[in-house]
Amino acid sequence: MLALHGNVGQYESMDIFAGLTAAGQAIDIAKGLRSVEKSYDTVELKMQIVDLIDKLVDVKGALQDARHEIENLRAEVAASKAWSDDLDNYELIDVYLGAMAYMPRLSAETATETPFFLCATCFGRKSKSFMQFKGQDITKTGGRGDFSTYGCETCKATIRVSYRTSPTSVRDKRLASIKLN
Repeated sequence: MLALHGNVGQYESMDIFAGLTAAGQAIDIAKGLRSVEKSYDTVELKMQIVDLIDKLVDVKGALQDARHEIENLRAEVAASKAWSDDLDNYELIDVYLGAMAYMPRLSAETATETPFFLCATCFGRKSKSFMQFKGQDITKTGGRGDFSTYGCETCKATIRVSYRTSPTSVRDKRLASIKLN
């Protein structure tokens, strides 16, 4: 049995050899029909025809299952290729003291777009989920604290960064380092 395991889903394929076996049996029955036809035994001929039809139905089902599996595998390969191509557009960034997030790779196009953080956990699971600003810490006296939190709505992961750290500030810092080099 052929099995494919992937993040898109798990496919358990039907046993293609069963379809080939059924086809072989159908061929053997068809060959047997020739000898029955020569002896003109109508009862045996009818039984052989019924067996042949049963085997051909099995073959047809096996071929339909194989065709469906091939379509699923092609779709999975296409999705995997699309994800792989999209990976090149992002890079893992140390946003603040080990707080990691994915951001668009710097290019002439992305330098002018609104920057964002993508959840590293979800990205590792082949899913893009934005890290949303959740708020700034409050001090015991009620003032604003030194840290802000960004969170993922999908997996609930959070990163804690300096209150001055935002997708825009990280992008601008990255752009400045490129211009200095």
